Amino acid sequence: MQAEARRRLAARLRGVIVNAAREAAQGRVSAIELDRDQRGRSLREIRRISDRYGWWMVVEATLDHLRVPTLRDLDDGQLQALSEYMRRSVDNAMAACDLEDDLPAR
Repeated sequence: MQAEARRRLAARLRGVIVNAAREAAQGRVSAIELDRDQRGRSLREIRRISDRYGWWMVVEATLDHLRVPTLRDLDDGQLQALSEYMRRSVDNAMAACDLEDDLPAR
C-alpha cells in the first residue's frame, strides 16, 4: 500500500515539475513568484552584507525597532527598505563617506 502511495505522489510531483518547466520556458511566471524571488534576493543581500561587514547589529536594531523576531517576519516594504539601507551603507563605506545614521567620522 505504501509503495502505491509513493508512486502516486511521485507521479503528481513529476506533473508539477513538468508543468512548471513548461510555463517557465514560455515565460509565464506569476506575480507571486516574482515577489518571492525579489524577497529572497533582499534577504540574501542583507545576510551577505551583514556577514561580510559584521553589521548584524544593524539588522538586530531594525528588528527590535519594528518589533519583529526575524527577517522573515518583515513585510515586503520593510525588507526592501532594510536591503536598500544596507546597500547604501556599503556604498558609503567604500567611498569613505560617513554612514547615514552615525556622527561624522571627521
